[in-house]
Amino acid sequence: MGIKSDAAIKEKTRLLNKLNRELRKELDERENEFEHEKHRGDELEKLYQMELEANIALKKQLERRDIMLTNSLLAHDNLKEQGELMENILYEQATGGHQIFRERTPSAMSSF
Repeated sequence: MGIKSDAAIKEKTRLLNKLNRELRKELDERENEFEHEKHRGDELEKLYQMELEANIALKKQLERRDIMLTNSLLAHDNLKEQGELMENILYEQATGGHQIFRERTPSAMSSF
């Protein structure tokens, strides 16, 4: 039983060592994949943060432009009203306040 038993033990040991090497190799491969995916996740997180900051900056810029546009439209309306008022004052000064001609004459400012 000695020689057969020693040979069987050696064969089992060799097989276990082979399995151990294969498992170690697979573990190393998985560890490398994990590190790669972790690095990729970190890069994606950084990219996400950059895009989030860009989004916030663009929203602020859009808000500023919206305010500027609103102010421009208000100024335009104000100037239009002032123009119409001045037109009425000038018309009344020129006609002495007679409305007959005013109703027939289209406003010079109405084309704006």
